[in-house]
Amino acid sequence: MASKKYHTEEERLEAIKASKRKYQQKWKDANPEYINAWRDQNKEKVREYSKTYEKVRRNVDPVYKFSRNIRCLIGGSFKRKGSIKPIKTEQVLGCSIEEFKNYIISKCPEGITLENFNRYGYHIDHIIPLASANSEEEIINLCHYTNLQPLWCKENLIKSDKIN
Repeated sequence: MASKKYHTEEERLEAIKASKRKYQQKWKDANPEYINAWRDQNKEKVREYSKTYEKVRRNVDPVYKFSRNIRCLIGGSFKRKGSIKPIKTEQVLGCSIEEFKNYIISKCPEGITLENFNRYGYHIDHIIPLASANSEEEIINLCHYTNLQPLWCKENLIKSDKIN
């Protein structure tokens, strides 16, 4: 059997990686009970790996950081009202995370980027505050993207749960 010829070393390495990924996925699909048992026995390792991965990814990928922040914002909105988020974030928003990101950036003054959305830069503010919600349905309506706006941190803290 003749070995496969590649035009470049890069192509050869990519083919090896693809083959390895395919094998690993096939093995995972065939051994789910082993994987689950390993995770149960190594919860601390899994938790530490996830924590590290999350931290690194948030630092290098502003879109990922933005989407995680939005999910936490909406999940926290339900939690503060003593409820559990019943549907996916994109269903609550009424659009995809990408569409929401573009919507929020379009509402910002020129020059604002995703990197400005942090504790001391811009916040995502509810125009009609969540404090006015009395039911889960009202929380969902108030978390719709049309009720969200970018606001400077200082202004958002001053506004608090009032309607401007």
